[in-house]
This record gives sequence, structure tokens and C-alpha cells, in this order.
Amino acid sequence: MKKEFYNVNKFENLKEINSKVNAEEFHKQRVAFLVVNNEIIFLKNSSKSHLEWAKELGININDFNELTRGFYNDGNIVFYKGNFDYDDNVINDAKKYAIKVKEYCNIESAKVFVGVIIGKVGEKWPPKKLIFTL
Repeated sequence: MKKEFYNVNKFENLKEINSKVNAEEFHKQRVAFLVVNNEIIFLKNSSKSHLEWAKELGININDFNELTRGFYNDGNIVFYKGNFDYDDNVINDAKKYAIKVKEYCNIESAKVFVGVIIGKVGEKWPPKKLIFTL
């Protein structure tokens, strides 16, 4: 009788590929933004992560982790920095730039959040704290 062996490495590679595809699909569906030098810039219809985009803009990892960034998707505008967290600066940036995100995305209303609850790679991660509605 021939025994079949479970190839853990093959499964992990497929799992990693599926997670990457799911993350890229999410990236394409959202409008990303970065606050750089007191201005908000946008990235739309792209599978790039914020980090990939920032590297293309010449932003180093240490500076990147201190920048407010976020996205608009499904009626939610989410601001965060570093490891998807927030502080007073992120809250202030949300208050300052949420209307610009709303205008750029041409939406009637949105809920504005700060922070993201980290989940599994490739799954949708929920926002942490609602601060206001536009």
C-alpha cells in the first residue's frame, strides 16, 4: 500500500500565495492615502501596499512608521500609523484630512476611524475606534 505524505512546505507556500493574492485584491479595492509634509496624497486602483508605495516615493522605513496613512473602503475612512495603531497625531490628522478623503473619493458620507485590529494576512481587518461620521 502506497502512503501519501502531507507536504507541509507546499501547503505553507500555497497559503502564503493565497494570502498575498487576497491582500492585493483588498489593496485594489481601497483608496490608500499617506500624509507627507502636511499634505495628503492618494493611491487608487493599485495592488501596492502602503510600504511598497512609500518606498517608491523615497520614504525610508523609520519615517514611514511615523507617517499617518490609511484608506477608504466600504463607507469607512481609516487612519493609522506604525503597526496599524493610532495616537493623538493620527486623531488630529483624521480630523484635518477626512474631508479631503471624502472629496477625493466623491462620497456622500463616511465613518471615520483610527487604528486597525490586526487579523490574519489576506483577511479583512476591522477598524479600532470610531471618532466621527462625515
